[in-house]
Amino acid sequence: MTKLANTPPMTILLAFFCGAGLLTLFLTFLPSLVWSDEIISDPAVRIEFPTVATRSFESYAVIAEKPLFNPGHMADPSITNPASQIPTLDSYRLVGIVLAGNVKLALVERKAVKQVVTLHAGDTIDGRHVDDITESGVALSGSSGPEILSMPKPTRQGWSIATPNE
Repeated sequence: MTKLANTPPMTILLAFFCGAGLLTLFLTFLPSLVWSDEIISDPAVRIEFPTVATRSFESYAVIAEKPLFNPGHMADPSITNPASQIPTLDSYRLVGIVLAGNVKLALVERKAVKQVVTLHAGDTIDGRHVDDITESGVALSGSSGPEILSMPKPTRQGWSIATPNE
């Protein structure tokens, strides 16, 4: 007893946690040590869980048509008319294009929030898909069809947006 009384409390605590960890490991691996793979793979021992019947995605359309938390269960306008939510092309400004080897990226500013976004081919921006990035601009496609966001050209009066025909 005097030997345990002279032991520092942290040593006793460390020994307790090591013992608890070893006991946990032993109890974790005990089933695999006792039962072999033949017993576990035996069809008589295997537990079969019932399959859950899945419903098609279309069967949940009523949830989008009559949302629970909207007043009067009216449909969300963003779901019923998503094309109206896409900003016009003039709400963006092409700030820069980087073409170096295999790297193609475009820096596009959202004018309304003064936020510059880095885009790569294959990305999307506000419902538009970035098809390609070339030295002439960024080729986008969306609900309004293919569009090109070009770099603004300097004029004597200021800056103007270059059209694809220029």
